[in-house]
Parts: sequence; structure tokens; C-alpha cells
Amino acid sequence: WAPAGNPETGRALYQEALEDANQLLQERPGDIEIMRSRCWYLTMLDEEDAARSCIDSVLDAPSLGAATCYKLALIFQKIGEEDKALDYLKQSLAQGKMARRIRYEPIFRENQEVIRLLSQYPHQQPICP
Repeated sequence: WAPAGNPETGRALYQEALEDANQLLQERPGDIEIMRSRCWYLTMLDEEDAARSCIDSVLDAPSLGAATCYKLALIFQKIGEEDKALDYLKQSLAQGKMARRIRYEPIFRENQEVIRLLSQYPHQQPICP
């Protein structure tokens, strides 16, 4: 899960991204895209309590698009709340997120419920195995 393949480098990059997101939120408070990214960075830094608080602020948004629902699914999967992850993944798919892209997401590969859900979208099978 480290962007550069090195956990320490990955952690440093997520920390830097979190700092950038915090600064951007001061300039654009309530920006859902920045907020959802901030939640992801906190999750990847294993700051679960802060991530949960962040998630609550995202859920207060008037509407959640496919990208936000997908990011929430990733976050909930990472923190071990597979039922919530599946719920948000369903919402993301219902709003147009492509199943074939989700199939490539490493975090979902072991979740049998996600695999079963994605099997309902055979017309969106991966382009290559």
C-alpha cells in the first residue's frame, strides 16, 4: 500500500498529503473531495480515531457521489468494517463506478462479499486477467 513500494516512504508521502489536505481545507472548507482524501490519508497512516471523525464530516455532506462512496468503501474495508464497505461499494456501483476498476483494487481481493457483488456485473469483466 506504500506508493513507492517502501513502507517508510509511503508513510512519509501520506503524511505530506495529509498536511496538504489540511492546508487546502483551510482555503476551501467543506470541499468533499479534499475531505474524503484526508480521510483516506488518515486511514493509511493508521490514525483510525481521526479517520472515523473525518468520515463523520464527509457523511454530513448533502450528497455523496460515486467517487466519495468508493473512497468510503475503501476506508471502511481498511479499518475492518466490511459491511459498511460493501454498502458504500454498492452505492458507488449504483452511481456508475465501473466494476472492472474495482476488481483491480488489492484491498477488496479477499472480501468474498465484494467478489460476489462484482460478479453481478459480468458485462464489466476485467479487460485482461
